[in-house]
Amino acid sequence: MRGGAWRVIFLSTSALLLTRAQAQDALGPPDDNAAQGWTDAQRAGWYSLNQGSRLMPASWLRALEQPGNGRPFLAPEHIGGFGYLTDWAGAPAGHLPVGFAEDDRGDKDLVRTRLRWYAGQRDRERWVGLTCAACHTGEIVHRGRRLRIDGAPAMADFQSFVEAVDQALVATRDDPAKFDRFARGVLAGADTPANRALLRTALGQLIADEQQLARMNARPIRYGPARLDAFGHIFNKAAVLNRAPNPVGNPASAPVSYPFLWNVPQHDVVQWNGSVANQRVRLGWGRIDVGAIARNAGEVVGVFGDVAIERRGSNNLRQFRSSINVNNLAVAEEVYLRRLLPPAWPEGMLGRIDRAAATRGAMLFQQQCAGCHQPLGRDDLETPIHAQMSRFAFNAPPSGPGQVNVPPGTDPLMACNAFNFSAASGWLEGYSVGDHVIGPQDSGTAFLTVIVRNALIGDWRQLLDLAWTIFLGREPQLEPQLRPELEAVEGRPETSAAYPGLPERYRLCVDRGWRGPGDRILGYKARPLTGIWATAPFLHNGSVPTLYDLLLPPADRPASFRVGSRQFDPVRVGFVTAPSAENRFEFRTRDAGGNVIWGNFNGGHDYGNAGLTRQQRLDLVEYMKTL
Repeated sequence: MRGGAWRVIFLSTSALLLTRAQAQDALGPPDDNAAQGWTDAQRAGWYSLNQGSRLMPASWLRALEQPGNGRPFLAPEHIGGFGYLTDWAGAPAGHLPVGFAEDDRGDKDLVRTRLRWYAGQRDRERWVGLTCAACHTGEIVHRGRRLRIDGAPAMADFQSFVEAVDQALVATRDDPAKFDRFARGVLAGADTPANRALLRTALGQLIADEQQLARMNARPIRYGPARLDAFGHIFNKAAVLNRAPNPVGNPASAPVSYPFLWNVPQHDVVQWNGSVANQRVRLGWGRIDVGAIARNAGEVVGVFGDVAIERRGSNNLRQFRSSINVNNLAVAEEVYLRRLLPPAWPEGMLGRIDRAAATRGAMLFQQQCAGCHQPLGRDDLETPIHAQMSRFAFNAPPSGPGQVNVPPGTDPLMACNAFNFSAASGWLEGYSVGDHVIGPQDSGTAFLTVIVRNALIGDWRQLLDLAWTIFLGREPQLEPQLRPELEAVEGRPETSAAYPGLPERYRLCVDRGWRGPGDRILGYKARPLTGIWATAPFLHNGSVPTLYDLLLPPADRPASFRVGSRQFDPVRVGFVTAPSAENRFEFRTRDAGGNVIWGNFNGGHDYGNAGLTRQQRLDLVEYMKTL
């Protein structure tokens, strides 16, 4: 990858970054925050909550330059060009962007990120990584006003961000002038020829690791802003961490929208495909969601976390040392998300709701939508939410007694990838997940289950402290933050014939009858639509730009649209899609030959949409503003 392929990626992404930098200036704090039950202090804690992610040493990121010039990589206009938010009310001086956090936990038991770049280096160096807030903090703009919405999908382009980081590291290694400036910044006070040699070796190690992951995740499909194939990245990272020689990745080809996070602690299962259970357990006078901790630990694994796998010994429960911060994962769920309210439609900014139209829309919603999308009050943070799972073939309302009309369903790639992923097991061979013993080749789900379980066991002291805190009925407390040193509703099973051009690995998934492990439906879950107005683009893969478009027959939905702008359309409810300097990414559902781009398919969620009039669609949209 050091030759022509890297040069093509470098030139194309550099051009894109220049366009972004020209399109966006660094923004200050938003004009307002949606009223969601958080104080400014809680919001600041969420934005900088260290969870154990390790992108690169903090001193390296401070000294890193943009790949095509000598300006700082962390310059707000550069980071903002990837859709990350760079400021918030009450932010400390020299703060990192929203969702970037520093950590200085020890690394002596780690492997991939145990880097040494100067003589006498200790095992507690500051590292920077990403947190939940980087991908789950939204913002809308209308008539010059900006509204921050916590827990909403970010407009972040993670794929391009990681590519740019990799390009910047390679440019630093290969350009003597860049490396000189980088070394002077990183080694301030210890800039010797010997330490420069150590730094160059450590830099090469990080580049090699990142290029390995880039090869495993590589796929022609571009994610664009506001979505990511998180499962693909997490499973491929697990296949690397298990120490199998020459691991081969699975396609990270099914990007999905960043899910919105309000009400998540109330769900029985989470993820778009309902594959992970929340498991709230009573401990003395308190409760803790062990499922949420495990789920968030898996997320850390995929987003630059480090876990040192051990071969199975005499028992199945080995300690895996990791960078995962268990305490702060509990804080994120129990202190922050459990108090996060869905945002209310801001009438002062986006215009008054037409109450007569909303009343008509409420009647339609009750008739056609409420069976899957459980009604929930905006202030209700307690009612349990049971997932309504649907196969990829969604039922329309029966057209007569005993008749069912089954149109093609939504894009199947995300759910099928989660089911199909397999790789060499490496050092995880022999571990068991329930009654299943991991063989030489096994599933990403099995890998991740063992990695997360044993990583949590490896942090047993922190788990015990956390359990004792919960037992006493107290809330877990956020660890002292480092201040930056920086300035089932089932449709009839479809067959693969309904999905023309679907690759064979997915046709096999479809034709199995959409059943996964434990006879689980392979499909996607419906959830309450409280706050749905703030979560565009829509469908699990972000393939429909506005709520109004979602209520159209699939054939009438936009086949392509622009993404990247935060300018809000309060009539159709979604982001403005007209070409502009900010709307730099074209989302296409079909290729130049008219063939479906699987992963971007915008079909599904059609319950007789053609039978709705334009006014009925507008009425439904008006009602959804009230949720």
